[in-house]
Amino acid sequence: MSILAIGTYRGAHMAAMVERGGYITALEVDRPGQLRFGAILSGHIRNTDAAGTFIDLGPHGEGFMDASKAPAGLPSGSRHIVQVKAEAFRSKLPSLSSSLSLPGRFCIHLPGESSIFLSRRAKDIPACAGSKTILQESGLPGGFILRAQASQATEAALLAEASFLSRLGQNILEKGQSFSGMSAPMRIITDVPATPEQIISTLPNPFLKDWLEGMAPDLSNRLVYESAGESFFESLGLCDSIDGLLARTVPIPGGNLVIEPTEALVAIDINSGAAPKTAFCMDAAREIARQVRLRNLSGMIVMDFPRLPAKEDAQRIMEILRHAAAEDPCNFDIAGYSPLRLLEATRTRRTPSLSECVA
Repeated sequence: MSILAIGTYRGAHMAAMVERGGYITALEVDRPGQLRFGAILSGHIRNTDAAGTFIDLGPHGEGFMDASKAPAGLPSGSRHIVQVKAEAFRSKLPSLSSSLSLPGRFCIHLPGESSIFLSRRAKDIPACAGSKTILQESGLPGGFILRAQASQATEAALLAEASFLSRLGQNILEKGQSFSGMSAPMRIITDVPATPEQIISTLPNPFLKDWLEGMAPDLSNRLVYESAGESFFESLGLCDSIDGLLARTVPIPGGNLVIEPTEALVAIDINSGAAPKTAFCMDAAREIARQVRLRNLSGMIVMDFPRLPAKEDAQRIMEILRHAAAEDPCNFDIAGYSPLRLLEATRTRRTPSLSECVA
């Protein structure tokens, strides 16, 4: 039985997909009061240079739009609708874009666009092509990207979601309505293929209920509210699991991982004991993908695996990691081995890491 648990722990708002025994398969964290990933709002153009454009977001401070994401000829002082593509962290401003997107479970709506695309992650191409035909014939305004999960959606569910997202997009473009962004539970619902059997929240969130009723009516009746506070996470065994995700060392059968985030990169050392190294490294690769996602690590990631006797074994480890990373909602790209036999990867940042969010 899978539960989407929503509550507060260590000063942060969290949403966790939990299996039996408190095993976490997905974790998202929000910082209360912060401008959130996916938020859409109007801002004043302050100034533009060769690198990009600085935009005044009013009470939310300032954001930066890279030159590659900004339309040409934006005059200073004019208003422009932008979307947060990465939240602020350390000394960096929120990263903004003029290209808007509203994600759902089955599709991503593109307000102001007109084309319909298939996601590069789509595997069942014939089924997704059928979903594309349904959207083309629907006459809904705006463009869409069909996600991999579209292949499993009924026509009614796909159209209900696309209609809801399209109405939201029209309100943003035509009425100037803002969008507060994707909260932690919304990110899990749209990004994780597994459907929760229960959604239990200890946080008041009227918008989540409305969002579910409009976009995922099959899930709206699974949302219940409790008033247990942090004891709710404790009852599911989540507190110890989350604390473990903040630890430097991760024990795994036959050895451990040592995970060291630094200012420049994330270093992961894989230590094996007496276990057979190839089998151990396979398990370690799968656990690395899980730890990186749950800890929400980003940027350059460098992994030091034990030396394996055969070059083919090292390639198998890389492919196992690449396969596990393919399930990550952020782009987790495995680049390959360096001349020093370090396995290198990069992962896109959209929200702060777990350690940056908790007290």
